Amino acid sequence: MVYAAGLDEGLELVSPRQLLLFEAAGRLGYVTEAAAACGLSQPAATQALQQLQEHIALQLIERGTKGCVLTPWGAQFHRDIAQWLAKLRNVVGLPSSHDLWRISQKQLRAVAAIAQRGSVEQAAVMLGVTPRSVVRSVQNIERLGQLSLLQSGSSLTGQGIELAVEMEVLLGELRLALQRAKAAYARQDQRLSIAVMPDPGLAAIGNVVRDHLSRYPDSQLRIQEASPQELLTLLLTGEVDLLFGSSNLPRPEGIVWNVLHNAAYVVVGAKGHPLAGRTDIGLDELAAYQWVVAAEDTLRHNAFQAIFDGQVPPRVALICSAPPLAAQVLAQSDNLGLMTSYELAGRLDKLCAILPLGSDDVMELAVAHRTGWQANPEQADLIERARLYFAGQIAL
Repeated sequence: MVYAAGLDEGLELVSPRQLLLFEAAGRLGYVTEAAAACGLSQPAATQALQQLQEHIALQLIERGTKGCVLTPWGAQFHRDIAQWLAKLRNVVGLPSSHDLWRISQKQLRAVAAIAQRGSVEQAAVMLGVTPRSVVRSVQNIERLGQLSLLQSGSSLTGQGIELAVEMEVLLGELRLALQRAKAAYARQDQRLSIAVMPDPGLAAIGNVVRDHLSRYPDSQLRIQEASPQELLTLLLTGEVDLLFGSSNLPRPEGIVWNVLHNAAYVVVGAKGHPLAGRTDIGLDELAAYQWVVAAEDTLRHNAFQAIFDGQVPPRVALICSAPPLAAQVLAQSDNLGLMTSYELAGRLDKLCAILPLGSDDVMELAVAHRTGWQANPEQADLIERARLYFAGQIAL
């Protein structure tokens, strides 16, 4: 989605109607419910929200698993707009928030313009409309708020002048709200939040991160670890942008997976392990040692079980899904464990490969993002270099 409107130019096209719909969509989490609350059809509401985003040149809403999700800068704009609409209703004296649907920004500007120029005629020149159009705009606000704003059909009453001052403040606050949202977007554009699964761990993502920071010294990366389900939730809610890990997860609507590589598992042990360097290792010898394994229902644990399928399994000394801790235990004992070649590559000073497993025992490395998420050039470069690295086409 590409937007290209200027700040003031686009903002003048925004109506309180669109802002009221946006506030309802962000609060309710569903465009359909927001449409019903505003008396619109779902297609009409979707079109109005699209026009709002095009006018201000900012994507405020993304598609979520069931409804709509505010972007981080959209959430900033939503907080400000909710307060702005409440102020507007109070200033005009509207009995219901639904009455905001009948007010346009042109009408607000008409009142402010009369105060600035002193007469309806001069306000019309300023706004580039006819005097009759200016009068109709003011009369609509008079009817809605039961106010008396014009005297002699040309200048503002005392009440009108007070309202004009409030309108100037409100229009300024609307510009400020958009500036704050765009500032939040600019800050976000320099940040990339990444989620990394604890198992498979993807130790090699550290190499990709180091490479990225050297190529983009002004960028800021934020890396989070949690359970796979928690990371999926963070991705769906927009708290992280990318999720690196195994694609063998539930695939909720709203997430797109892109496979990077199929990584084979390797039996590993401490450097200098009694089995190191041998090519004729049997299952009985592997079973003679204690093992460090991952938690059940993980790919790593499944690969461990596949090794001893139909055989008496070895004793498990440690169940651990944190690769750094597992590597530390392996390096200080004769225990055996499983790692991908990527995880082993960063630990060759303390660990070594004992035996590669078959091609069936692989972990599908992938990166996921939200449907409709648009990567900027820097973020797209990170994804592409991760793909090339995991595919073995570049060394970092």
